[in-house]
Amino acid sequence: MSHQLQCPNGHNLTILPVMEGKWVKCPACQTILEVPIMTAVEDEPNEPPPLPREAIRKGPPVRDRAGDDEAEEDAPRRRRSRRDEKEEDDWDEPRPSRGRRYDNDDDDAEKPSRKARKNLRRAQMRATRLGLRLFYWKFNLYLALVFAFIAVAWTGLGTRRAGIGGGLAWLLMISVMLTNYLIAPALGIVGASFMVRVPPQTRARNLAVCTLVLEAVPPVCGLLAKVFGAASFNDPEVIRLAVTFNLLASLAMLAGFIVFTLFLRRIALHYGDKGTAKAAMSSMITFVGALIGGPIVMSATSFILIMLGMRGTVLLGIVLLGMVVAWIVIMVKQLIGMLAVIATVHSRI
Repeated sequence: MSHQLQCPNGHNLTILPVMEGKWVKCPACQTILEVPIMTAVEDEPNEPPPLPREAIRKGPPVRDRAGDDEAEEDAPRRRRSRRDEKEEDDWDEPRPSRGRRYDNDDDDAEKPSRKARKNLRRAQMRATRLGLRLFYWKFNLYLALVFAFIAVAWTGLGTRRAGIGGGLAWLLMISVMLTNYLIAPALGIVGASFMVRVPPQTRARNLAVCTLVLEAVPPVCGLLAKVFGAASFNDPEVIRLAVTFNLLASLAMLAGFIVFTLFLRRIALHYGDKGTAKAAMSSMITFVGALIGGPIVMSATSFILIMLGMRGTVLLGIVLLGMVVAWIVIMVKQLIGMLAVIATVHSRI
């Protein structure tokens, strides 16, 4: 037999016998109340529909709402959580910045706007393009050095009897030395100092810093080698120091070339140009292999031919000349390929 129960807000509820002694929720105002043990009463003619079973809830109520009807109407429905109370307690305290890129000791410093970041990135890319342009002219000078060496050798061999031939050979040699130890390193140092400003998103800044350091080593070592060589006075220790500094300068130049190629590869991959990145690595590997392996192969070939009794023969001269020409062609081809890679990366930025 059903019973009638009125919620604190005045809504009539029809209570079944199974609901007595349990907590139920009012379908109209969602108020949770406890159903007392009641005696059976007669059903009224217009009784509301029975309360659904899913509205039955066991356990203690969320809140005691009896006797506070007016306060409940004005109070918010959602309960206050500990997080809300903590936020109100910490409302007046300064909140630290979550970002790391713009954190500094100045509390009044604000995060740069989107336009400022965009202008900064443009300035960094302009500096990177200028550095690549300087390296482009540096490799052009190296390409000119190859032809200058050929001209020096041809002038010294073909016009030895003429006085103008020796003077031209000395002039070319001085030009080669100035270019190799002064002009080309200066272009490399200045270009690498511009490339250091490459945006950090490219993940190539460390390679640019290494390139700058390696570009500064050869001129210093070359200068020390020349000083020790001029002041040697046939002293074996001083001559050994000069040779050591020359070797360090050569190794630093080679390492700088390798790191710069890796820098180009990283920039190309940043812009999604896998073909240019692959071409850069191919040119670098071939150039280094030819630079190191060419003299070794020519020396081994000449040694084998001399052991076979061809010392002073025309065949030995033809073989060595052909190997030297092939070596020079390979070097020139890879330098031209590197120039093409630099131009492509420069256009991508």
